[in-house]
Amino acid sequence: MTLKEFLREQADAVRSHEATKEAKLQAWISAVDKLVDQIQGWLTDSDQEKLLRVDRIEIQLSEESLGPYHVPALRIWLGGRSVNVEPVALEVVGPSPRKSARGLYQGRVNVASRLESFSLYRFVGEDGRESWEIIDPRNFTRAELTQATFEAALVSLF
Repeated sequence: MTLKEFLREQADAVRSHEATKEAKLQAWISAVDKLVDQIQGWLTDSDQEKLLRVDRIEIQLSEESLGPYHVPALRIWLGGRSVNVEPVALEVVGPSPRKSARGLYQGRVNVASRLESFSLYRFVGEDGRESWEIIDPRNFTRAELTQATFEAALVSLF
């Protein structure tokens, strides 16, 4: 078999895989974009004194099955101290889902200072609905990501 024949034979499978991969990647990037928008909204709502500087940036990640890609991230400054909100990966191993939950963790974002970090896990249920959970590294408890749980983590990191 020549290379030309082999590639012709592989074409449909490769194109199908690439389309699936691209759809999965775009769903992840969209989820991160929405999360970053939500966090920026929470910060704006709470920062009545205008003490925070929030920089929205783009970072490059690379995963073996997805290749390199760009996603939004945040740098949150309070004086000389900073906390970063940075996606880690789409394909992650997370804690066991809640016993009542049926679905998978699909994505992780770290909220980190220089010394400590909280993990945000994107949970996608069998019904396609997604939510975010926050894991507290001090006691490994998890909670639904809300403005209150995010702000408690942020305060502890500053």
